[in-house]
Order: sequence, then structure tokens, then C-alpha cells
Amino acid sequence: MTQLKMIRGLVAAALIAASASASAALVFVGSWHVGDGPKWSDQTQIAYSGQEAAALLFGGNASDYSISTISNLVNDINFSAWMDGYGLGITGIFAQNFDNGNLYTPGVRSAYILDNSCSNRYSDINSPCTDQFVNYAFREEVPEPSPLALFGLAFAGLAFARRKV
Repeated sequence: MTQLKMIRGLVAAALIAASASASAALVFVGSWHVGDGPKWSDQTQIAYSGQEAAALLFGGNASDYSISTISNLVNDINFSAWMDGYGLGITGIFAQNFDNGNLYTPGVRSAYILDNSCSNRYSDINSPCTDQFVNYAFREEVPEPSPLALFGLAFAGLAFARRKV
């Protein structure tokens, strides 16, 4: 009975250690230019926040993402997104979850749209803005603890086998 308690204790300790070592981390998943999206010309065009655009492009839910306008490095995340405004001809940086309406109406901003009046800003290879207006998406990924748990269980089994001999 004492050996059984010891095995349970070792298995429990191994599982706790394995799950504790599996911590979540933000990982870069991709980027996009604001102007990569569809044109504002469609009256039913949806305006996206930075997080909504990331979910559309890379899958999952908007709340899964952290957005940056700086770079693809985790330390540079500023929780902001480049957005373009319909009929404003201005691109600016807004909160990653900025949402001032979903549909195509004057003044609405989107992090994934091609502004008709300023499209050369995004597509002209000679434009000084070609490398600007890029949003970088990061998602929290939790490593699977199963390899660590298996290692812990194997260690517990070896300890038990040695004790038995």
C-alpha cells in the first residue's frame, strides 16, 4: 500500500510539473498591409478592427490576437493597428480593437481595406509608403504538456522499478 501511495505521489508530481512548465507565449503569426483588403466600393463592405482583420486572415477569434504597428518582434507589440478611413484619405494608428461601425459609411475606419482615392499609396512600388501601414499579428500559443507529462510518467515508472528491485 505504501508503494502505491508513492507511485501516485510521483505521478501527481510529474503531471503538476509538466503542466506548470507549459506556459502561454505570444507568437508572431503573420502580417498584412492595410491596403491588402477589398476596395471600399462595395456598399456592404465590412470595416475591420486590427484584431478582427487578424482573425479573418489567420483564423480563430479576434480576442485571440495582439496587434502591432512596429515589427514582428514580441517586445515591440503596441496593441495598435494601422487603419484607413472611408472618404478621409487618411491612415492612422488606432487601438487594436477600435470599432466605430461595421459597414461602409463615410468616416468609418478599417484595418483591412483598399481606399479607392488613395490606392496608389499601397500598391505603387515606387511609393514611399509601400513598406508602411503594415499590421503584425501575434497569437497566444500554449505548448502541449504531453511530452513533458510522458517524460514525468516514465521517470516515475523507473523510480518505482528501481525501488522494487
